[in-house]
Amino acid sequence: MKKSSFQKTFAQFRLEVAAYAELVADCRKPDFNVSGGISGKHTIIEALAVKSYAAWEVFTEDLLIGCLNRDTSRYAEHKGMKFSKHLSRDLCELMITGLGYLDVKDVGTLKGIANKVLVPEYNAFAEISSADAQRIDDFCKIRNYLSHGSRQSKSTLARVYADRHQAHRFIEPGQFLFAFDRQTGQGKLTRLQAYLMAFSNAAVSMENFLLKRP
Repeated sequence: MKKSSFQKTFAQFRLEVAAYAELVADCRKPDFNVSGGISGKHTIIEALAVKSYAAWEVFTEDLLIGCLNRDTSRYAEHKGMKFSKHLSRDLCELMITGLGYLDVKDVGTLKGIANKVLVPEYNAFAEISSADAQRIDDFCKIRNYLSHGSRQSKSTLARVYADRHQAHRFIEPGQFLFAFDRQTGQGKLTRLQAYLMAFSNAAVSMENFLLKRP
């Protein structure tokens, strides 16, 4: 995967995150009218949350495959196999997706996969900060509740509310994400925009790392 391909991967993700953040800002405008009023806006926010996390999943999958494409020697060592250091992107994709590597529950799992299959020189995932990882993991729990609505996912999300935001009453994600964020000191951002910032920060850290590589 050439450096230009890395740049394309990051650029696409930046565009998606920026578009979602702008839609959130539009929803906050008093003259932004939707059916159902504030409840309708909360529904839009919830849909954007699901799409935002899906964009992160696609981005990290593409990036993991791209980094493996640059050097497969760590993967070969991990699997006890021998093959060329540089394989096609299609084969690298099969090596990742075909072996169930992308059952990723949190950033820690993602980093663990990367540590197993990527050489340190192209392991961009190690650059994700603990603070950004935590916020991304919390956001994943919001996505899980929105996607499944199970008692377990609701209970897990309730713990996030209590531990991170001192909110001991369960709030539906649309209302929670639509509110302004205080935790990060970004009082002019909604919570959804603050979570999107964690995605952006993680991407910038990884991009800066990879752009230093030949």
